[in-house]
Amino acid sequence: MPALVAEGTVARHLSTPYGDSNGLRLTDGTLVLFAPHLGARIGAAAAPGDRIRVIGNVADDGAIRAVAVVNLASGATIDDEPSGAPAAPPRARAPLQRLEVAGTIDLVLHGPRGEANGVILVNGGVVYFRPDLVRTRLTRGQPFAAIGIGTRGGAGVAIEAIAAGADLEAARAAARATPARPAPANQP
Repeated sequence: MPALVAEGTVARHLSTPYGDSNGLRLTDGTLVLFAPHLGARIGAAAAPGDRIRVIGNVADDGAIRAVAVVNLASGATIDDEPSGAPAAPPRARAPLQRLEVAGTIDLVLHGPRGEANGVILVNGGVVYFRPDLVRTRLTRGQPFAAIGIGTRGGAGVAIEAIAAGADLEAARAAARATPARPAPANQP
């Protein structure tokens, strides 16, 4: 049962490295996350500058896991309930590309066990990473850089990091030090 109703103004959309919308950042700093299959619908119903109501649950890290978003001006409601209409076919995705991003941490993202698994930078970049990739404590205001694969779109740059550091030089050094995957064994 959803435990929270919050209202605010959309500052920006967040996306996955594949370019799919998966969250909103409100002007008061609130992070709203939702299931990827809701992304396109929420993106169309809640543009930056729109006042919205979010219904969902608060995670331990303070992020709201939304089950419904209501645009307060238009009344458009997007929720996770089946509408009876068949789901739209998935849209064509932009090809992934190698990207580098650097900036200052605005917000640290966390996984279900409280582990850091991403950051949102002040410049709008979103970096996702496996928890064992970054072995230092991350905090707001800290410099951060990463190299990875992802997309650059309307919501900004979003990548899945393969290497990270305090600046691009450190991230590049970490990328060079990452061992290559072993080649598959030849089959007779």
